[in-house]
Amino acid sequence: MILGFKCANQVNETDLDVKKALHRISSPFFFFGITDRWSESICLFHYWFGGSMQPYEMFSNRPTALLIRDVSSNKVNDSLDQLFFEGSTIIFEYRLSKAGCLNKQEEAKRGAII
Repeated sequence: MILGFKCANQVNETDLDVKKALHRISSPFFFFGITDRWSESICLFHYWFGGSMQPYEMFSNRPTALLIRDVSSNKVNDSLDQLFFEGSTIIFEYRLSKAGCLNKQEEAKRGAII
């Protein structure tokens, strides 16, 4: 989607440019978070857009059922996904550090974020 393709579209691997995708998300106008690091993402969101973290933001208020689907045809792109995730994590970590949001995940687990 970052490169302009619709979600779950079959795309030629040659059209998938990890460097271009990483360049786009590194723009100062492109916010993203990582769901596995929810508390830090919320902290970063408030650093970018204002306000303060609230306890209700730490809960899943829209739980969804696990959808199992066959993704075996996507195996070709796994290495590209991994490269993108590694690169985006570096950008995310840098932004967290700049915003003072590192380790918010642990603080949230202890109930220290209000």
